[in-house]
Amino acid sequence: MTSGKTATVILLGALVLALALGPGAAQAGADGARERPDLFAGIQAHAVAGADVDGGAGSVAATGARAVLGGSWGSLGYGVLGYRWNDASRLPFGNGGGDPWNTLHSLRLDLRHEAALDARWGWFVGGGAFAGWEQEMDDSAGLHARAGVRRVFGPELRLSLGVGVVAHKTGLGALPVASLAWGDEAAAGFSAVIGMPETWLRFRFDDAWRVRLGVRLEGGTYRLADDSGVVRGGYVRQSGLVGALLADWSPLQGLTLSFGPEWRFARRLTLYNSDGDEQDSYGVDAAPGFGLGLRHVF
Repeated sequence: MTSGKTATVILLGALVLALALGPGAAQAGADGARERPDLFAGIQAHAVAGADVDGGAGSVAATGARAVLGGSWGSLGYGVLGYRWNDASRLPFGNGGGDPWNTLHSLRLDLRHEAALDARWGWFVGGGAFAGWEQEMDDSAGLHARAGVRRVFGPELRLSLGVGVVAHKTGLGALPVASLAWGDEAAAGFSAVIGMPETWLRFRFDDAWRVRLGVRLEGGTYRLADDSGVVRGGYVRQSGLVGALLADWSPLQGLTLSFGPEWRFARRLTLYNSDGDEQDSYGVDAAPGFGLGLRHVF
């Protein structure tokens, strides 16, 4: 079986498992949070202004969109990123002629389960598969997993601590999974979650309006085309931070529109050869952007 078919089998097999588990596979969170919806669907989009690569050696702007279907069992998402390059001949990578890449695709499946041990302690596990590619899916898949514990200090304060791991041809990585949550995001007033990989400060005015200020980690690894002018059959890993000020508007029960400005910073592009060995890494300047999302809970 080819690597591309293997990636597809992993993703589809995990999805079948998720659907077999069904909404009852996850209980209400051990941290006292609301039970996750049985089924939801969402669309997210963003645009990022042009920014210099490697201190002025050409620049790049980007747009992206992602569709997600999920529920208490987890989520399945497909995303696409489009790039607009300027002065591509000055870039420190590529063939000095055409654009390094124009469109990148991704699939991600995330399964989760959590349970309470007693009124104060609980645990959570999760994991799944992902794939990112330019044209060919061969050798584009990876796996991710996480696990940890939750501690409830009271109705307003909850702590989660754990670790996440990612396995890909480009390497094995680990990341702390931690959050300190205060308040009820469904109730009017202030609530917050501070941690890794994201932090949000939230204020709900009423059932229709809420504002959020936060920062999150963002990134992904993509297999480049077999005839890529950057690295033939190699990989590019994009990483960075996204700061956002978002408004959430719910005109109808179950329907939420989110929108607001973003600021993308601490960004890097890291290149790997077809064997998964790191070659070079380049900084990308900070740039403003805008995010838009639509979510419906069934």
